[in-house]
Amino acid sequence: MKLKTALDQQPEGTKIYFKYDNAEYSIKKLDSGITLVGKEGSNIFLIDCMNVDKCTDKYLTVYSYNMMNQKSVFKFPIDEMEFLGDLTF
Repeated sequence: MKLKTALDQQPEGTKIYFKYDNAEYSIKKLDSGITLVGKEGSNIFLIDCMNVDKCTDKYLTVYSYNMMNQKSVFKFPIDEMEFLGDLTF
């Protein structure tokens, strides 16, 4: 199953947990869209949460805007993400 398909099929409020670069993250599907939340130990610029921009076969792309309205973007390579739980991609 592809990550995009899994996200589309999840009901609202569902979280998907994964590790990337020794830090834990969760992807949460909301009514208004999909967000990514970094756990403690996140070593990228992810402070609280970011919005999921798109999901392809290779990358999960997330973004946020700071107080100066500057957009920050980060791409998670899907093949380097370790999914926690029953999901595999």
